[in-house]
Amino acid sequence: MAICKDCKQEMTKNLPCTYPDILIDGKWYDRITIKSCYGDTCHDCAIPNVKGNLHHFGCDMEQCPKCGGQLIYCDCHKEAIGKAI
Repeated sequence: MAICKDCKQEMTKNLPCTYPDILIDGKWYDRITIKSCYGDTCHDCAIPNVKGNLHHFGCDMEQCPKCGGQLIYCDCHKEAIGKAI
């Protein structure tokens, strides 16, 4: 069982995250939605790979809206928090 700390949904039920914003360095950014992915679901957070869906916070496929890199590995991640926190 894996619960998204932001939207509180069970990630294995194929429901995309519902929090569209992320706070990085004191500024709110719109999270980047899926543009295209391989397969039917994300290999990490299990959401449907449908254009417009949001990965769950902490997913290794989420792109950083500040630098464009992979959010969990970029330097911005150290300061990023989801809206629900």
